Order: sequence, then structure tokens, then C-alpha cells
Amino acid sequence: MAMNETLNPQFEQILDNFSAQNNWLQSLITDPSGSRYLVEKSPAERQKEYQEQITRTRELLKYLGNPQDEFMSVHVAGTSGKGSVSTMVGALLEKISPPVGVHTSPYLQVPIEKLMINGKLIPPSKFSQLVSSFRPKLREFTARHPELSPRYGEVWVALTHLYFQQEKVAWGVIETAMGGRFDPTNVLNPEISIITRVGLDHVPQLGTTLAEIANHKAGIIKPGQPVVTCKQPKEVLAVIKEEASRLRAPLFIQGRDFHFKVKVISEAGSVVDIVTPFNHYADIKINLPGTFQPENAALAVTAADLLSRKLQKPLSKELIAEALGSVKFQGRMEKVQERPTVILDGAHNPEKMKFLAQSLEAIHGNKTFTLVIGMLSTKDALSSMKYVIPKAETVIATSPHVLGKPSTSPDRLKKLIHSLDQTKKVETAETVLEAVRKALSTTGPHGMVVVTGSIYMLGEAREYWFPTKDILWEAEYGN
Repeated sequence: MAMNETLNPQFEQILDNFSAQNNWLQSLITDPSGSRYLVEKSPAERQKEYQEQITRTRELLKYLGNPQDEFMSVHVAGTSGKGSVSTMVGALLEKISPPVGVHTSPYLQVPIEKLMINGKLIPPSKFSQLVSSFRPKLREFTARHPELSPRYGEVWVALTHLYFQQEKVAWGVIETAMGGRFDPTNVLNPEISIITRVGLDHVPQLGTTLAEIANHKAGIIKPGQPVVTCKQPKEVLAVIKEEASRLRAPLFIQGRDFHFKVKVISEAGSVVDIVTPFNHYADIKINLPGTFQPENAALAVTAADLLSRKLQKPLSKELIAEALGSVKFQGRMEKVQERPTVILDGAHNPEKMKFLAQSLEAIHGNKTFTLVIGMLSTKDALSSMKYVIPKAETVIATSPHVLGKPSTSPDRLKKLIHSLDQTKKVETAETVLEAVRKALSTTGPHGMVVVTGSIYMLGEAREYWFPTKDILWEAEYGN
């Protein structure tokens, strides 16, 4: 992307300001090494931390005037699919009730991905102004309440709601970070809650069983407000049903109250029929590739259909097709180049890795590939990798570098891979970009490279094709 030479000095100043404000935000990470994830804690200790986290967030937002109450909202929790569902719901609502803000977590490459309105990133100059104006308010709050000093994630929630309030959005679609019940985002009074597929992830932080994890996810359900969920393991569905019944929240379950049928799966996406409780939408083209996206689309369309009835603004097949036919979500079966084909996918837990393997087979058949993989040490690497190792001709093990989150070393990944298949050729690379370059140099033009594992790692990998500076330039001047 060529930058206008006359704007370079101005843009460099914008970048400097952006970096300064982002560095301040990152300084709020209280454990840069991520060692807290390695400390064993009792359920009571974790419960105390969760309660303190949600209390800090609520009190900070109260001090700021509860900006989250100034717009209608949709709250999305789950183990897999919540980022895609949030993005789809945002695109659908944009067609019937704009403007719409979407907050996803974590960001892939640049932090402004967490603040999008009508599909566009917040300009970096506006981001700097947002953070700069927030900082004195935070100082005032912590001076008055030193025992409630907010953490990094809690501050991000406050910034999100302040930005959406400032821009006068009609809707905010908010994805949880981890869990739900005690997640900093659970300060909303949403018009609808969505719970995507629930699996074993964030163990033991959220618990060691599906029922315990589901209890966290079900915590986003609000009294009397509808909740939409997909087919779930029976122990998960039991928890969701119990919570919905207790709060008298209308519950819509895929397979019982709404359905979808896949007609086409291809590299370009999919074509599905979606039957909501009220309408039948045939031959809907979904722009996002992957065997898991039709289910996500069914959740999003059902939620949007429910909201459209409440708003008395009809949601037509044409509007759905327009929204889902153009929606974009980086890092999910994302093809970034050809010759060789390179696919990026943030499959960071066993369920996501299983869906990745299924998608690769559905779209590319039995084609083998060079696998670039890196994972955080808090994830179950062995159970995840078993799904993609069989089709990998060569594996390049690397590790993401994330502030506040420890990574599994490349050598450790290599040992785990060999425990799955002693004959597998495995190389290591200290950095993600080194791993990407090695994969490209050793894969022929007709071959394929799959980069997967940590979402944070994909951000580092995307730098090869999409430099951060270009993304920020486009956000500032391309909107």
C-alpha cells in the first residue's frame, strides 16, 4: 500500500501518539511474564479474584456514568465461534439499525480491532484521543478508590463503552474475553445473549468439567431477555436450560427452535438454508470459509431475526445475503496468498483444531501441507495438535511472544509432536516470522502452508503480508 508522501510527517506523529497510548495501556498488565497462569489456586481463590474483577469494572463504569447503558447491546459468550458470531451479528444489525459497534477479544494484530463501528476500525488518531482523555479520569477514580485499581482488561471494557457512547452507536455487539459470569464485559443489560459452542478451554481457570465451564458462559443470560444457543453437549445444555429457566429468559436452541442446512462448502465460503423460529431464509451465501461457519451464521441470523421483530424492522433474505456475503473476519480460515496457498486460522484449543482439520479436508480434500504452529502454555497443545499433525508433511514449531501470557517453547512442541508421530519431520523457529519464511522457502508453488495455534501468533504471522503500519494508515485515511 503506497502512502501519500505529503502525509508522512503527519502520519508519523499519529503513529508516535498511538504507540505512546498503547504502551500506557500495556503498562496496566500487572503480570507481564504471565506467571499467574502457572500458579495453582483453589476454587475459592479463583472465585474471589473473579468477584473482585467484576466489582472493579462495575465501579469504574459507574464512575464514568455507565456509558454501556447508552446503547442497546448483544452479548456473546462461548468457547468457539464467538468472534465470528459477533462480527456477523454486527453486520446484520448494521443493515436494520445502524450505527453498530463491535468489540471482539482478543485482537489479532492491532488493538484498534477491538473498536469497530459499521465494520471500520477506529482511526489511530481517534484512539489516541480516546485513551488520552480517559487517563485523567482513571487517575481520579483510583485516587478515590485505591483498592479498586482496574486492570488491563477492565480498562479495555471501559474504553469500549466510552467510545461507543461517544460515537452514539445504536447497538454494541460485545464478545466476552474469558468465561462470562465474571468477565469484565458482563456489565451489560443486553437485548439478547448468544452462547456459541462450549468446550474444554481455559482449564482450570473456568473449571475442569464442561458443566463448570458452561456455568461461566451461562452467566451472561439476563432476566426475561432471550438467549440463543447452538447444539451443545448434554451437560452444557442442562446448565444453560437451568439458568434460562431460573431467569425466565426465552431460550432458542439449534435443532429444536431453529435449524440450518449446508448446501455448499468451498474455499469461497458456504451456501446454507437457515430456518429461524419465524422465517425461512434459503440459499444464503456466507463469505467466511470453514465448516464451522454455517452454525455460526445460524446463531447470528436467528438472533438478528429476533431483534428485528422487537425493533419492528423486517430482516429480509436480501439484507441477510448482503451482510453475510460481504462480512470479513481475519484469522479464521483466512487465505493470505497463492502459490503456495497460505491459510491462517486461530485454532487454539482441541475443538477449534478439530474444526480446522474438518474444514481443510472439506475444502482441500486429502491435500497435505506444511504446518506452522505455536501455542500458549495454558492451552492443551497435545490434544489440539493431534487433529492436524496427520496431514502435515513438515511441521515448523515456533512460539508467539505475548505480553502477560506464557508460550510453549518450540522444543517442547517438537517433543509433543513426536509423541503423536515419531516419524514426523519437525523443525523449530524462535520467532513466528522466521517460521513463516522457512515454510514459504521450503513449500513449492503448488503446495499449501497452514499457520495455526495461538490467535496472538497469527497477528505476528500476518505482519509478513499486512504490515501494522499499513493497517493503521488505512484506518486513519481510508475510512
